[in-house]
Amino acid sequence: MRAEVAVLSRPTIIIRGVNSLFYNFRFHMMEKQEQGVFIKVSDDAIVDLSGVKLKDGGCTSTSLTCGDWLPLKSYPLFISMGTRALITMQGCVIQPEYGHGVQAASGHFYDNIVYKPSTGFRFFAQQQKNGPRPQTMTSGVKNAAKHDEPSATVGDSPLVARYNAVFSVREKGSLGYAEWDSFYVLRGSPYFDGNAGAGSTTIGYQFATWDNGADRFYNNSGHAIGQVGASFLGGVITPVTDLTLWMVEIAVWGYAKTDTPVFGPGLRLADFKKGFVWGFIGADSEEHTVRMQTLSIVDSLMVGRAKSNTYCSAGVGVGIMLAIAGTKGFSISPETCGPLGGHWTRGIYGPESPLGQPRPSPPRRVCGA
Repeated sequence: MRAEVAVLSRPTIIIRGVNSLFYNFRFHMMEKQEQGVFIKVSDDAIVDLSGVKLKDGGCTSTSLTCGDWLPLKSYPLFISMGTRALITMQGCVIQPEYGHGVQAASGHFYDNIVYKPSTGFRFFAQQQKNGPRPQTMTSGVKNAAKHDEPSATVGDSPLVARYNAVFSVREKGSLGYAEWDSFYVLRGSPYFDGNAGAGSTTIGYQFATWDNGADRFYNNSGHAIGQVGASFLGGVITPVTDLTLWMVEIAVWGYAKTDTPVFGPGLRLADFKKGFVWGFIGADSEEHTVRMQTLSIVDSLMVGRAKSNTYCSAGVGVGIMLAIAGTKGFSISPETCGPLGGHWTRGIYGPESPLGQPRPSPPRRVCGA
């Protein structure tokens, strides 16, 4: 598959869902079915898209098609989950309307724009952080002989995302489900630099267990985020560096199994209500064991809320909420005193108390911090 626009005067190639041949393309059927076109890339395919507009695609759980693809709540317009496919997407505009923008496990994605998606890019990289570095050319296997570093082959195609932008993540009420969507979902160790996001009612960047190098993740940013700028659901193994988040309710939220997460150098947070909201799984109180856990923030900048910012909710800005640890379940820094279990920003997160599980030791229970 190859689509390309060579000069500005040439009309843009558009790949879109169509169910009417009339000139005004009203798409009554797609609106009724809540789904559009799907572009699925097989594991042995070669796809090169340059300057192409992808529109009216994907689906959500309200559609008949997505209803059969559970547990997915939303399906992307463009999907490639194999690692042998050679994919290059550069300078494209993606407007899904009904689902996620792009989901991929390998490929090169440069200078693309995603507008009004469920989630803009869902990257599930398979390569390790000490794997082969990508080629500088947009096609991963061209001119490999001119480089000393290993080239990407059909068997180990890396995932590289540079200078992409995601705008206006859609409100969940308009999509018929309540899943947490974001600008970017990152798993594994992709090369990810110079990417940006603007306008999300929920989350900016979603991570699980973070284990990536500073040479692979840098110069990324996000702003105008309604709830969480960057979320870590699992832990932080290697330092999180060179990330800028501003105009956000909670800049960094963690729900961590690792004992020594490090943020910085180069973390920049501004115009937030809470900078860090962090919790650990601690040692087992029934066994009377103790384990040191430390949240480290190194060579980073935190700037408080602007008085002129009428978008953000009123109240005093807090740089770091006191991190606490629970046992046998996740915990979260408390905002107010109250029973254990409940909302992810208040008290101990999860159902520990209602299920009768071991409670955290008293010194770790802090209220009104």
